Amino acid sequence: MQGTWHDVLDKDAVVVVKADTMQLLVKTTVLHKLKFKLDATRSPRRIDLTIAEGMGKGQKMLWIYKFAGGKLVIAYPLPRFDGGKLVFGQPRPKTFPANKAAGLAFLTLEK
Repeated sequence: MQGTWHDVLDKDAVVVVKADTMQLLVKTTVLHKLKFKLDATRSPRRIDLTIAEGMGKGQKMLWIYKFAGGKLVIAYPLPRFDGGKLVFGQPRPKTFPANKAAGLAFLTLEK
């Protein structure tokens, strides 16, 4: 998973993974710096992230991931608004839905 990944739908969106850190960028602007732990023993595979810098600092995010055809595919719950603030940490998706499910977002990344 290490390295620089580009969103297949938006080439300006980049995910940089180094050791146990991940940066989410648009062009050269860092949106989030994250610390993460992988659990490849579960099905689907899991990523537990903590926002180290950026909007939602200190909050946790629970994602799932898979590798498919040389691409990294991630499904994650969308944050919600509460009192004008974004709140992360919604329940982790249990599966990769065949169709886009309400409340979920997807990233398909390639190197």
